[in-house]
Amino acid sequence: MSNGSRFGFFQPQHNIVHCFIAYLMLLSILPLVGLGVASYQISRSALEVEARRHLAQLLDERRRYVDLQTDQIEDLIANISGVEAITSGLAAPYDPADNYARLVMQARIGYILNGYVNIKGLVSIDIFSRRGAQYHVGDTLDAGKLRRDVLDQLQQRALVTARPVHWAGIVDNVNGNSRHAKVITAAKEIFGFSAETSERIPMGLLVVNYSVDAMREQFGELGAQESLQLALVDANARVVSHTDARQIGSTIDRLLIERLQGDAGSFQWTAGGADTLVSYARSQHSGWALVGFIPLAAIDAQASGIGRATALGVLLCLLVAIAAAAAYSRGVVIPLRQITERFKQLRSQRAPSLTHLPVKGHDDVAELTGWFNAFLDGLGEQQCAARILHASEARFRTIFEDAGIGMAVIDRDDHFTLVNRTLLEMLGYAEAELRGKTFGQIMNPA
Repeated sequence: MSNGSRFGFFQPQHNIVHCFIAYLMLLSILPLVGLGVASYQISRSALEVEARRHLAQLLDERRRYVDLQTDQIEDLIANISGVEAITSGLAAPYDPADNYARLVMQARIGYILNGYVNIKGLVSIDIFSRRGAQYHVGDTLDAGKLRRDVLDQLQQRALVTARPVHWAGIVDNVNGNSRHAKVITAAKEIFGFSAETSERIPMGLLVVNYSVDAMREQFGELGAQESLQLALVDANARVVSHTDARQIGSTIDRLLIERLQGDAGSFQWTAGGADTLVSYARSQHSGWALVGFIPLAAIDAQASGIGRATALGVLLCLLVAIAAAAAYSRGVVIPLRQITERFKQLRSQRAPSLTHLPVKGHDDVAELTGWFNAFLDGLGEQQCAARILHASEARFRTIFEDAGIGMAVIDRDDHFTLVNRTLLEMLGYAEAELRGKTFGQIMNPA
């Protein structure tokens, strides 16, 4: 038996094996694929909803922490700006040449400010009077090196802000000698009344600097959630705090900032060619936005297990289909093809093989094979009878031709159909001539 007939299900032709595999795929594999795709999409949507909920909850927790920190700083600023000794000191004349008066005022206000420096993460407290005096407590005793551009900008913003405190965000430290180059700065203009006009006038600027590291110490701890990123962004689109410390102080894309409208929200954003889920919540005190980023690839990775399970299930189904097709081919297709080939031999009038086909099992194919074998047996008996008849005819012709007496076979119309040589010699006719006559014509020539 050839390989083609042995493994007929691999032949590139349409047959019942192909139909069997097609029906198997239609009834089992395709529904499994559809179920897998639907499960993947549903799971992915559920994971995305859960990611949004979790991110919103995490942002709300961090917002409360940021609000707690800003509340603490604002309370500190409110307490300091309400101390009468400070407001009166700012209103008093200031003469840089009068060292005694300057040192006395410095000691008095410094003593007051020292009572507020026990807040964790506080870098420094500075008061800059409109008359040119500076009062400082904090991480450095040498506050003589000022960044005048930073101070001027703080004064301008503090004068026009609609909030009780101007939150500048992450900026250069106004004190150039501080070991904290970047700080989180809050400023408030302290107002008083003019003795001459009783008008409300600015008297000095109160500046509180908070440590960037202290803000991140709790803000940036997310455990093993490496795919999740959180950022605290100030009003100038600068990153105040971030789970990745390298991002602190950088600037957020303006197009992204434009999407951060309102108190909270969520949307999809493409960053670096990767689709990202973005959620945000805004601090009511500072107006800063807490922004969370989750790559959609991380969500897809969570749902990819369903895709892998579906692919494995499809592969197993394909293997089962191939095994079933092989068994089906051996049990059904190959026996049917063997029977078909035998019938083709009979139709082409070639000498068919009468060897019995193997009967395997007790199913319908086995019964059909058994009946085909019985047909072959009948065909063999028919061929045997034909051979016996042919031999009998040959013996009869030999005896008929070699007989010593004249012999003839006459049909019902009295015509000669077969005559032997002896009769032809006796009558003197040729065989063709005699066959055209009747027995009566020979017996009565006249």
